[in-house]
Amino acid sequence: MFEIGIVQSGFWHRLAMTSHSPIGLEPHVYGVERIGPDFGGFADNDLWHNDPKGANHDLFGEGLRKSLFNYMHGLCFEFPLQDWFDFDIPDTTISPQFIEFALELNTDKNPRKHSRIVWINPQPKVAYFQDEEGYDMAEFTFMNKKSSSEMVLDADLGEWLVLTLAKADVKANVVYTFQELKGDFEKADFGEFEVIFGGKLFEGVREFGLLVL
Repeated sequence: MFEIGIVQSGFWHRLAMTSHSPIGLEPHVYGVERIGPDFGGFADNDLWHNDPKGANHDLFGEGLRKSLFNYMHGLCFEFPLQDWFDFDIPDTTISPQFIEFALELNTDKNPRKHSRIVWINPQPKVAYFQDEEGYDMAEFTFMNKKSSSEMVLDADLGEWLVLTLAKADVKANVVYTFQELKGDFEKADFGEFEVIFGGKLFEGVREFGLLVL
């Protein structure tokens, strides 16, 4: 997921027992025991526990930390997983291309109307200019952690795309659907939506971070 660009950051969190989690409510079911702390009269959320079976909870910690640090910086994707650990780990059973194949299966030319449209990368830089024939144009520079790419559009279409990517931005924390995308495009009267959606414009934008979920 890091290599393809659909995840930019992450954090490995060790197991913690909390009072309202299944393991906190019924620790015996999970083979552990609660050992504290004593109730202080206010909140009783973060609990201490002992693992009688002797599991080493620190065993994978350093390898996970180092690998994640590198993945977040776009490095070392080609390293065998074994290289991150100083003890033997089981061989993986999932294809290295599993995520890539899964995304390719989700590139339906005709998504469901309630499919969510999400833009996951930084908003592109846009520069407006006039070409040699005097037409107003917009040059987009799309960026992710690994590369950048340029796209030149008619200025009106460019302005529509700027607004669309803002609506779809994952940081906007709102749901923008395929039906809304199609409706906005048709209101702008840029032509046949199905033709445009299956063409080079959306193909290029989807390569740089527009997801249909």
